[in-house]
Amino acid sequence: AGGNQIFNIGFENTESEFVVGMTNSVEVEINWLLPLLRLMEQVEDAAIVQPVHLTPLGIVENAGIYFQEPMMHHMNYGCGEPLQRWLHIRPVDAVGFCCVLFRRSAVYPLPTDYYIGFGGFEDVDTCFQLRKKGWKIYYCGYSSVYHHTLATTGAPNTWSEKKAKEYDENRFRFLTRWANWG
Repeated sequence: AGGNQIFNIGFENTESEFVVGMTNSVEVEINWLLPLLRLMEQVEDAAIVQPVHLTPLGIVENAGIYFQEPMMHHMNYGCGEPLQRWLHIRPVDAVGFCCVLFRRSAVYPLPTDYYIGFGGFEDVDTCFQLRKKGWKIYYCGYSSVYHHTLATTGAPNTWSEKKAKEYDENRFRFLTRWANWG
């Protein structure tokens, strides 16, 4: 099962219009959800809102995702910078799903039939599909969570050949779907 399949189980067990998607590698701050809910309620075309993802040391890991051309390599806004530089709200190309707030009517059911395993790209691809339909993806720096990177899947040097192949296959699938080849 991939990440979107697991999030869909959560959707199947709630009726709320706004649904939190969170992995087991995240610790939340006090009152972290309120700014995300307010933004979602005020911006009708917001499909997904992401808080700032901090490392356990309090340094920005991810404040939304952008892409560097021409290789379609995704980069994290704010990576390695202090939090005070990222206290704002703005639309972004994509977000990672380790902690997000979804708008059910925009995203459910999340697509599950293109990527394999936990090899990555499913979250970013979902954001691209939503943006293509006219929805917006937002970053909200007034909410923060701590992300323990690779806590579930293990450090990169512990990856198996199978995991590496899944990642490579998923990257190929993502590029096939979204890259502008000229």
